[in-house]
Amino acid sequence: ELDAQPESKLLASVIDEKAKRTPETTFLRYAGPDWETAGYRSITWKQLAGAVNKAAYLLDELPGQTGRSQTVAYLGPNDARYFFLLVGAIKTGRRVSCRLYVNGSTTVKSSINTYFPASMLNEHADLCLKLLIPDGRVTVEGTWSLLDQTQCNVWITTSEQREKAKEFAAARPGLTIFTIPSLEHFLDNESTPHYPYAKTWAEAKDEIVFIIHTSGTTGTASAAPLKLDAVMSY
Repeated sequence: ELDAQPESKLLASVIDEKAKRTPETTFLRYAGPDWETAGYRSITWKQLAGAVNKAAYLLDELPGQTGRSQTVAYLGPNDARYFFLLVGAIKTGRRVSCRLYVNGSTTVKSSINTYFPASMLNEHADLCLKLLIPDGRVTVEGTWSLLDQTQCNVWITTSEQREKAKEFAAARPGLTIFTIPSLEHFLDNESTPHYPYAKTWAEAKDEIVFIIHTSGTTGTASAAPLKLDAVMSY
């Protein structure tokens, strides 16, 4: 069925379709701050789709957009906001990155057995913006190197980590801090309009939508992009 209707492999389209067909079905259960007494909380497919739309509109408000290549980074608490921003970035044409443990080579083999050279980061740079998600365990120097490699000039943070982010940015001239709302804010999305995503599989499959990076244990951490076709084949 996926071969007959390749658009059904587009992650953003899959989420929108699930939200229409089974809106109240649970997508994710997570532990809130009161999980010991109240148990786990649920996010439905409808809430997920709304949160992704909210994230996409938020990404459109990022500072410093010039219509040319721009990279923004996000490092926050380990919660669903990462996924909201990831899919929101796909909807807006931005790219997302996280870390992958490999040998530090500039050509990286991902866990889905697809090779991409790091030089792909600059291909078609004028056509989209990139979202970088650095691993918090990378050294400050390693993180700065990733920012240099991806020409990152905006650091997305949360209220919980804003002060730490400001300290980091103070040593990085030109890096702007942008604070996103709470997880609950994203889930409160009944009034959020749908963010359109009308690309076909042929149009989107070769887009770089996710950027992983090496651990840096054998050298400087290196950014490495993944195409949508590879991500959806995993």
